[in-house]
Amino acid sequence: MRLLRGKSVPGLRFIPMVCFSCRFMPPRALKIILRVAAIITILSVAIVLYLRRICLLGGYPGIYGGTCWRDRAYASAEVETYDRSLPNPVPTVHFVVATTRKEWLLRETNWLTETNLASLLGLPADKVALKRYVADDPKAEYHPVTNKGHETSAYLTYLSSHYDKLPDVAIFMHASEFPWHTELMMLGSMSYVLRRMDLNHVLKYGYTNLRVSWMSGCPDWINTTISAKDSHKKEEPLVKQAWIDNFAPKGAAHRSAPEILGVPCCNQFAVTRAAMLRNKKAQYDRSLEWLRTTPLDDTLSGRVWEHMFHYMFTGKAVECPLERKTYCSLYRICLDQDDWRTYAAAVEEDLELRLSLVSPYAVVWRPWWGWHFTRRLETLGNTIIRLRHKGLVQGKHAEALTNIGDIYVE
Repeated sequence: MRLLRGKSVPGLRFIPMVCFSCRFMPPRALKIILRVAAIITILSVAIVLYLRRICLLGGYPGIYGGTCWRDRAYASAEVETYDRSLPNPVPTVHFVVATTRKEWLLRETNWLTETNLASLLGLPADKVALKRYVADDPKAEYHPVTNKGHETSAYLTYLSSHYDKLPDVAIFMHASEFPWHTELMMLGSMSYVLRRMDLNHVLKYGYTNLRVSWMSGCPDWINTTISAKDSHKKEEPLVKQAWIDNFAPKGAAHRSAPEILGVPCCNQFAVTRAAMLRNKKAQYDRSLEWLRTTPLDDTLSGRVWEHMFHYMFTGKAVECPLERKTYCSLYRICLDQDDWRTYAAAVEEDLELRLSLVSPYAVVWRPWWGWHFTRRLETLGNTIIRLRHKGLVQGKHAEALTNIGDIYVE
């Protein structure tokens, strides 16, 4: 066969020998097979690139992880930053971070340095301290009293042990820089969240959830009167007793819990000293003891506390500021009501479509349906990016903040 004698097929500079039987194949048939293989390869590469363009591959907050959405949605350094005015006097800030040894070994905590965190907040380095609690390392500088309840044990241990030396603001957060629950608006990035955060908002309201979205949290996510057979949320029927055990007056004849609890998920928040001192130290010790002795496992004990921390710091059962106004006040991303409704609808539909896929490659297995599906995703993505960009630009202007008003009322 000519190919095996060093000669080449016209138009192809190099062709690997894919099988021994090729030497018995007629040259014309081999040319056809190679051309078909080349076409299939080109189409495959094109499909993968397109799936990456619409972030079905490569990363999407809340679903896939990775960097695709950040790369696609990021506008520019000029648009993505604003002139942030620091409070006067400049506050002291503690970062209370719940971690594990595994996260440290995998270098998922490398971004957590006092220098980097201070830079992200725009604060002098001497105003920031990192309290990194390692749940499964008793020898760590900061170690929770009990390794239970996910981040809850670290948070409560900090509140108890630092009660007499609290900073102006404490930011309670997980170790991951890219947790699934950080929204599209914030590029799925906690670094970006901190870079945009306005500490004036935190100091004004006392308690601020770092997540703005109402999805899976607001306004009435937990009904404490519901039974286990009627709830699809494992922690929901457990919250009432947990609330009573942690907050109800001991020895009272009648002890009850609020019927409805609501707060944005997922247990990352900033709190002022005044809000932390709203409770006596005995309250934090009581809750630590409950966490240590509760029969609830690690996951469920942590889940019920996701719906109670806001009450501890605010005294309110429902803490659900409006998303549109909170993005503007806290992160300086400002949209009017009409644009916000369009943005929120696009985000909701986009997420529903992505979650409906068994696999990102399902759009390839059913080409005609897949073409319409991906076209819709691209349209929604472009809408989200366009309005996000508009919000960033509008958030640069001081008048955007003056028009916010009450963040709890539209």
